Amino acid sequence: MKRFILIQLLFIVTISFLDLTCAMAVGLGFYGDLPIQEGFADNTSKPKGHYNGDVEYRFDTDNDNRSLGFVLDTALARDALFNYRLNLGYGKWNWKKEAGGKLKLNAYTMDHTFGFGVYRNQFVRLWLGPQLRFAVANGDYIDSSGNKDRDWDYSYVGIGVGPVFGLNVNPGDRFTASLTIGYRFMRYYGEDDYKGNTSNYHESKYDSDEKQLFMNISFFFRLNDTF
Repeated sequence: MKRFILIQLLFIVTISFLDLTCAMAVGLGFYGDLPIQEGFADNTSKPKGHYNGDVEYRFDTDNDNRSLGFVLDTALARDALFNYRLNLGYGKWNWKKEAGGKLKLNAYTMDHTFGFGVYRNQFVRLWLGPQLRFAVANGDYIDSSGNKDRDWDYSYVGIGVGPVFGLNVNPGDRFTASLTIGYRFMRYYGEDDYKGNTSNYHESKYDSDEKQLFMNISFFFRLNDTF
């Protein structure tokens, strides 16, 4: 719960930042993740029920994390070395367990990207830099037959970093299309919540380390942002 409150506070700080950028050169638009959003994770489950003791379980998942949402950038076309990009997204995530079944999660993400333009002219900007991600996700377990287990809820918070490469194409004075490719290292902390009525239950804590190649495309409307 404390981590969830922290994520909410970060969103509030970000919205306050948007008010400050309205008077500056800025690009505003929407983004969507492309199908390459594939990764894998090493997961550790620590049951805390009365009959499990301190036993830990390890399992792997193939993760398909796709989002879409709002994007802001401070230097899409300007002849400036540095640009800051903010992505606020919502996504449907599928984490498939190697032994069968999957977690189907609703996810809210916030990405902070710090880019440096290595090649710039009035039509194209090539940039690269680090990205920091915060994520909150919750959802259900779907068994191998495709049935939803209504007795369990799963929730996660995550933080991650990774390198990002971007290409901005500026066909005019107002619009930009941008392609972003990166590799992300995520750390998730989660838990499940049992809602059944049997006394033979256990709830668990989860730690997950995820590595993911990702790609997204963005479309911007620019304000006071020209070469």
